[in-house]
Amino acid sequence: MFNCPTYSLYENILTELTTTHTQAEYKDDIIELDDKFIIELELPGFQKSDIDMDIKKDALHVTVKKEVNESKGRYIHKSRSDKGFSKIYNLSDEVDREKIEATLLDGLLTITLSKGGEAQPQKIKIF
Repeated sequence: MFNCPTYSLYENILTELTTTHTQAEYKDDIIELDDKFIIELELPGFQKSDIDMDIKKDALHVTVKKEVNESKGRYIHKSRSDKGFSKIYNLSDEVDREKIEATLLDGLLTITLSKGGEAQPQKIKIF
């Protein structure tokens, strides 16, 4: 689509396939280092218990759901979503499915995907 090495890498190595969300856009960055990929996903207001991550086939699924507290009153205007969304990332053969780690700190989910290894189904724990 674009004649840009960075975009080509994004499309071929770690592709964001689909995003479903409510009103808000949750921003992410994907960084490649020599030995790993890092996904940084902004999740302000979400807790570890709101996040579910797993690998199905060759894709990393990140699902974020939050119980909505309706006791705040009636909204006159609301452009921020607190309900949830999901993102799916294709994983290349370079990603070692046994060495995927995730941390949530100050509203930033950091997913580290080490390079090397064979594809194996796996549930990912958030630290």
